[in-house]
Amino acid sequence: MLGVAVLGYGTMGRVHVEALRRIQGVRVVGIYTRRPVPGVWPAPRYDEMKPLVARKDVHVVDICLPTHLHLEAVQLAAECGKHIFLEKPLVRRPEQVPAIRDAIKRAGVQLMVGHVLRFFPEYQQLHRIALARGAKGVAGAARRSSMPAGEDDWYGDVGKSGGVVLDLSIHDFDFCRWTLGPVREVFCRTAAGGRYALTTLVHDNGSLSHIEGSWLDAPGLTMEFELAGKGYLLQYSSAAAVPLRVWTRGDDGAAAGAFRLPLGKTPYQRELEAFFDSLRRNEAPPVTWEAALESAAVAWAALRSAESRRPVSPKEVVS
Repeated sequence: MLGVAVLGYGTMGRVHVEALRRIQGVRVVGIYTRRPVPGVWPAPRYDEMKPLVARKDVHVVDICLPTHLHLEAVQLAAECGKHIFLEKPLVRRPEQVPAIRDAIKRAGVQLMVGHVLRFFPEYQQLHRIALARGAKGVAGAARRSSMPAGEDDWYGDVGKSGGVVLDLSIHDFDFCRWTLGPVREVFCRTAAGGRYALTTLVHDNGSLSHIEGSWLDAPGLTMEFELAGKGYLLQYSSAAAVPLRVWTRGDDGAAAGAFRLPLGKTPYQRELEAFFDSLRRNEAPPVTWEAALESAAVAWAALRSAESRRPVSPKEVVS
């Protein structure tokens, strides 16, 4: 039985607690939050992190706190010798990376970052098809929602959240980098106080990714992805009646439905299960902190590009 301490009970904390309660062999020991947690099944509320994290029956710390609090929480969990699941992004600023690296290496614990798009069955199918066809081409991605609500409006404070670039578009940065390979150059423009962004990624293999992120949309979340490669076109839209379509040269397009959705499992449950399985097998987690760092570096490069109005290499922000 793995004991889990959940830090944070906002939007993502609630999603994680619901996912954890569905996983066999896992028990939520407690939840750290400054707000009441009505209806939480039996997991006491803590108003301080350390007494919860330090409990002997806690094996994993699940961090769902605002981005600017990630470093403090990771350091505490590592000091207590606990494995860590951390909601994306890794940290708010690149200068915090050495402290994260040193904390987990000194403690000898595993850290997985929650890039959940890798656990959506539709995106996994897109990834597999793209790799089978050479993983090279021109991609377009869009992710749109209304402005998320957070305690003290931390999402609206770019200094805390990184705005739509670091909090929302990083999903597509990670997926495009995972699918099309490393990114060598980033060009970005933002508007509406960091709530809208258009970003272009140039990949090492010559692929291009054009990514739109918006917190100016109607309530709900819309996700779109398209990849045009040699002789094929992949299209995905979460709003479409047939979400995923594959077009090949010479045909009229067909639904790519040859995959099964894990019945009753959300992508958040699937990523947490994958992390716990890796711990039991004493293997590296499916999304290592180093991989998450590369995706965060793309986002930080985008923020620097928007500020400087010039293309920026991720290597400029993370050496």
